Amino acid sequence: TGTPTPTPTPTSTLPQLTDTFTDANAAANYAATNFGYTAGTIPGSAVFNQTGVVLSPAESAGFWYIESYTLPVVSFATSTVAVQGWGAGIGRAIILVGPQNNTDVRIGYKLTTPLAYANQSVASVAVSIFRYDASEQKITSTLTPVVFNMSFTGTVYRYSDGDPNGVLLTDDGGSVTSCGTDCLTISSSKTSTFVAYAPTGSSPSPSPSPSTSTSHNDSLYALFALLVIPGLLFIAVVFMVIRHRLRKSQNAENPRIELEFSPAPQTLPPVATPEVVLYPGDLY
Repeated sequence: TGTPTPTPTPTSTLPQLTDTFTDANAAANYAATNFGYTAGTIPGSAVFNQTGVVLSPAESAGFWYIESYTLPVVSFATSTVAVQGWGAGIGRAIILVGPQNNTDVRIGYKLTTPLAYANQSVASVAVSIFRYDASEQKITSTLTPVVFNMSFTGTVYRYSDGDPNGVLLTDDGGSVTSCGTDCLTISSSKTSTFVAYAPTGSSPSPSPSPSTSTSHNDSLYALFALLVIPGLLFIAVVFMVIRHRLRKSQNAENPRIELEFSPAPQTLPPVATPEVVLYPGDLY
């Protein structure tokens, strides 16, 4: 008798957890229908019972349920966000990823760029994280932090819900470490929105600064100085030479006449001689 063929071990396949849309409105409708999320608001509670990621040209959204699967990587443009841990006591979570300059379409208000990076800077994507307990109620702080990796290199700020002004994450109890080239590991017991900023040209970013032409202008100024300044110096030298020759020529044609002045002799006025009249008898 031959050896029986072993029964193949059944394999389980993960469901399709990521849905990609080319139309932003279709993606928003899908997120509202399947996860109860309405764009432009911060959900006060979470009622979904599944895990999924919705990708669109306008934003990306991830929805995590504790009794479902691990949340896949959430990507937007060239950036990726991978959650490593949600923190203790979290039953559900929502993560929104999109451009830093239009967060109002996702959470209802715009973010202010920190003063230190107001000019000539680039920003990472804005990562908004909202966590909910087992009773589906929103919580903003836990004893154990949320930890996620983000593809960027820079200084991270955290924005509280409803506050357009951020605070330096490391001054707010959080931490930032490098997880490789253009990769940051961000840890914070407080959630809401996170953005990393860097000087122009120091890190690739999907949100370019409007002042990216600075280096180009500097190059033009350097080229202008290199070409124009020597030309001006040459013209000045030629002008001085011509002026010198003209003066020399004029001196040759019109020699200088030097006059010597002798003082005129002084003439004394005549001395008047008194007239003497003699009468007869004066000699006697």
